[in-house]
Amino acid sequence: MQIDDIKISNEIKEKIVRLHIEPNYERTVVEAIELIKYFRRFGIAFETISKFFVGVGSVISFAAGIYKSKIMSFVSGTVSVVSLVFLQYSTFSIKESKKHTADLNIILKKLNLEGIPVTTQDYDHDNRAIASSNIKFKEEYEEPVYTERPPSPSFSPVENNGNGKNNFFGNILKFIFRN
Repeated sequence: MQIDDIKISNEIKEKIVRLHIEPNYERTVVEAIELIKYFRRFGIAFETISKFFVGVGSVISFAAGIYKSKIMSFVSGTVSVVSLVFLQYSTFSIKESKKHTADLNIILKKLNLEGIPVTTQDYDHDNRAIASSNIKFKEEYEEPVYTERPPSPSFSPVENNGNGKNNFFGNILKFIFRN
């Protein structure tokens, strides 16, 4: 007798689903929600602590320059490194929260339930918030439509003024005081 020849009754299949698979889904969803809350909380806490240490390190660094103290410079550097460590913990925690949210949304979609939106925000290099959108599944993704933008007034501060030399400050003044 081969493995492919074994037939399993519908009763056994239903019993397996009812007793093992469904409770596993419930446990997985509850654990994922707890992990999302845990990592989000720690991400916010670590980022807040990091910002605090940046301020403390800056004050100590300023004082070290005034008092010409090597010890204060060392303490300032140490506080700044601790700040970076907390910022890395924050980044890791927020990424983990997003990852668990995505995993949870996959499970919820398989159960024909609505997903949970990602509530954290990303920041670009200017520290402006970029709103996170709901997770889009592969079949929901649409290619972006690109349209031509009208040309914007160009500015080149090192534009050649015709005599072979660049007139950096003159070009900046022309740009600022243009009509």
